Amino acid sequence: MNTDDIRKAFRRLPENSSRLISAVVMGTVSGLSAVAFMLCVQFVFENGLVRLSNMPLSVFIPASLAVVLASSLAVGLLLGKLSPRSSGSGIPQLKTAFWKDLGFVEFRHAAVKFVAGALSIGGGTSLGREGPSVFIGGTVASGAAGLLGAPRQGRRRALLMGAAAALAAAFNTPLAAITFVMEEVLNDLNSRYLGSIILSAVLGAFVVHAIIGRQPAFEMPQFGAASWHVYALVPLVAAAGASVAGLFQRWVLAWRCRIRDRSGIPLVLRPMVGGLATWVIGTGVFILSGKLGVFGLGYSDLSDVFTGRFGAWQIAGILLLAKLAASSASYAWGGCGGIFSPTLMMGGMAGLFLSGLASLWIPVSDADRILLCACGMSACFGSAVKAPFTAVLIVFEMTHQFSIVPALMLATLVSQAVSRRFAAANMYDELLKQDGHELEHPARVHARTSWEHVPVTAIASMKPVLVSDPSPAESRRILAKYPYLRFPLIGDGSLEGLVTRQSLEKCASSGGPPGIVPASTCPESASVHDAAGMLIDASEGMLVIVGGDGGVLGVVTLHDLARAQVHAEE
Repeated sequence: MNTDDIRKAFRRLPENSSRLISAVVMGTVSGLSAVAFMLCVQFVFENGLVRLSNMPLSVFIPASLAVVLASSLAVGLLLGKLSPRSSGSGIPQLKTAFWKDLGFVEFRHAAVKFVAGALSIGGGTSLGREGPSVFIGGTVASGAAGLLGAPRQGRRRALLMGAAAALAAAFNTPLAAITFVMEEVLNDLNSRYLGSIILSAVLGAFVVHAIIGRQPAFEMPQFGAASWHVYALVPLVAAAGASVAGLFQRWVLAWRCRIRDRSGIPLVLRPMVGGLATWVIGTGVFILSGKLGVFGLGYSDLSDVFTGRFGAWQIAGILLLAKLAASSASYAWGGCGGIFSPTLMMGGMAGLFLSGLASLWIPVSDADRILLCACGMSACFGSAVKAPFTAVLIVFEMTHQFSIVPALMLATLVSQAVSRRFAAANMYDELLKQDGHELEHPARVHARTSWEHVPVTAIASMKPVLVSDPSPAESRRILAKYPYLRFPLIGDGSLEGLVTRQSLEKCASSGGPPGIVPASTCPESASVHDAAGMLIDASEGMLVIVGGDGGVLGVVTLHDLARAQVHAEE
């Protein structure tokens, strides 16, 4: 039976039955992809660095260097040759696919993300597996929807369902998976997608329960009530965790921009630079403390904190600084991994270090120490992603300790206030902005006839990238920073036409002036209905929106029109 036969059989089913079956299929395959990715990362890490850590230093040092460099080089080749967009977390790419590409992602990117992520994180790069899991799960669900007959412009629901199922399976946290998709991807806690997201998160949890088990991500012994005086330390720990996340975000963005604009190192070799930096830092920490937490996820050391096997609290301060530096370098140099694990690890180490420091003046019990570590995790993660509900729920579900929830809520409240001192937007949105993406949400229109009354500016991009100096140097800068195919060309303050990405590439390489294509314009007072007619005859499929003085205000494409229509019909 080929794919056409599957689609025909699926279309013959009643609508309610087909929706239920498709939801079960998408949630299940996405959950399976996340569990498979988790097992692959674990297999590579345990059979590489963990096994080497049990050998003498004379063996560990050169062998671990070989593992890190070889895996990082393989990652660079995969990303550079097959899918450059698969670097990093995957959450920004997922948001772009939802808001710009209507839920469609080529399966090739998920395949590269799976292999490169397993090699990168399992090979020791100081990043996390949860972001890649979400991207892989969303892409797999989008592909499954396509096999069942969904068109390319109708896979947004599938993408969200796959993301929720994958996150639920990756952490065994279905509630946090629901809130993360609603807060981070949709920016809407009252979305019409809520029912589908809940169902897929449940299915993802069922998958991980069936294969891995029902145990939480971190085993934690039952402990008594924390001391009342320790709650006075929660805001301090939360502020510290949020500050660490703020520094992490600033460093990654600054290094990433500098590397992109000034580094002469080829794209395929950049992950190896981040891997080398991680190895230097991680090996130093391992020699000093015997801890492998700088490499990979760091969850083993974090689990030791909760079970009381970690050791001296002073080591937590060393691990905190080392993890911050290694994770920043790994992400900035194009490693394939996310920010969940680094921020949780750094927050937990901040909580442990401050609890140990406080124990020099006031009594701090084991329950107090665990409480402060959990608060640090929630604060650091919540500060980076600016998703407060998720920050509370994810730590609660990872520990299965309801008694810590009030303290987590207090820590999250403080961390959200502190995080805004470092950046107004979360790390994912800042990364997208740095890559030239503006995720403008189209206006919701409930009736097709009302397009005549909606201004074109409601669906257009009102922050266009304008080219005023088509020199080779400026062309290279624009090509490196922005992913767009067409750009309005401005000369002497007025619109001269459009330049295509291909013509800018020729200008950047040969030094000649770029070819100019005539631009079709549209007044800002035009309706979406009027603009749709103009777009049919527009050159290059783009309208340039101009104001009364002739200045360029924005651009609108057929893709913008399609996105708005799909958004209205869903």
